[in-house]
Amino acid sequence: MKEIKNRIGYKKYISRIIGILFLGTIIEVLIKPFSLIGTVLIFVLLILIFFSGKYTNAISIDSLNISIHYFHFFFKREITIPLSEVSVEIKKKSEFRSPKYFTLTFLKNKKTIYELDNRDGFSEEDLIEIKKIVG
Repeated sequence: MKEIKNRIGYKKYISRIIGILFLGTIIEVLIKPFSLIGTVLIFVLLILIFFSGKYTNAISIDSLNISIHYFHFFFKREITIPLSEVSVEIKKKSEFRSPKYFTLTFLKNKKTIYELDNRDGFSEEDLIEIKKIVG
């Protein structure tokens, strides 16, 4: 069994997001001290938006299956797919004014099941290693 873990860690990821949002909230309250309720509502809304995305924690590959462990709205979830039914693609992407990055897309019957991004804690080498194992 081969397991590739995210290099950032979920607790560090959560603390970064909450820290940035909390700092922004403090700055907003200092600028407009009478808008505390609105600022707190915006803070809560932004936290919900950030945590609505999936945070991939690890990929486990054994001789029969590939398992993707991820968090979604603070709950740990898992997708398990038989290796015989999945294919993977690595794509090099770029966005306006940002460096190029790589994505690893898991496909089942040519439909995207899951997508990993090397900006989210997996290195390019990790993505290539998963591609080699899965085929």
